[in-house]
Amino acid sequence: MGRGIAGVLSPAAATCAARSASGELLPRWPGGAADGDTVVKIDSDTALLSGGWVREMKHNGLALHAAGYRVPRNPSERSAYGNCYALSGRAAMMAAEALECAAIPPLAPEDLTICRAVMDVCGRERVRLDEPWTPLNRAGRWSWWNWDSRTANPEDYARSYDVVSVGNPRPPHVPKNARREVMRALCDARLNLNSQSIEPCQTET
Repeated sequence: MGRGIAGVLSPAAATCAARSASGELLPRWPGGAADGDTVVKIDSDTALLSGGWVREMKHNGLALHAAGYRVPRNPSERSAYGNCYALSGRAAMMAAEALECAAIPPLAPEDLTICRAVMDVCGRERVRLDEPWTPLNRAGRWSWWNWDSRTANPEDYARSYDVVSVGNPRPPHVPKNARREVMRALCDARLNLNSQSIEPCQTET
C-alpha cells in the first residue's frame, strides 16, 4: 500500500499529521484548511485522473467523497477506501478536533477512522461513498489496475476512471517498478486526452 499524502486545495494552506497509538500516520489539517478549501488525500500508488468529482463534491456541499465498502465486521456500516478521498476544509478541521481528543486504538485503520469521524461530526447524509468498478458495477469511476490482464490499456483507464490504484497485488513475475511505469502511463494518457479536449466517460473495460 502506498504512503499517503494530503493536499489542501488552497495556496496558503498547510498540512500536518497525527499518529495513532501504533505509530501509523493519520492525516489531520487543524489550522491548515479554511472552510472553503477542499482537502484531497491520495496514496503514492494511486493516480487521480480527473478532479470532476472533487468539484462536484464542493458544489453539492458534501463533507467527504470517496469510494466506499461495507465494513466486514459490521455489514450495516460503510466506510471509505483510504487510497484517495476528499473532504471539505470545515469537515477536515472538525474531524481533526474530534480525533485530537479521541482514544484512537492501536492499529486504527486510517480510512475507517477518518470516515467515522467525519460521519459523526458532519452527519452521514453529507458523506458520499461511491461503489468502485466491478463486473457488476460497470459505472464505477474508481478502479484498480488489472495486473493479470495482457490487454489493460492506460488510455482506456484514463478515459474510463477518475481514480486508479496500482497498489493492488501483482503477479510474481511483474517487477516492483512496473507500478511506477503504469502510473506514468496513466497520467500521460490522461494529459493526452485533456489536450484533445476529451472528457472522461465510462466504457466497459
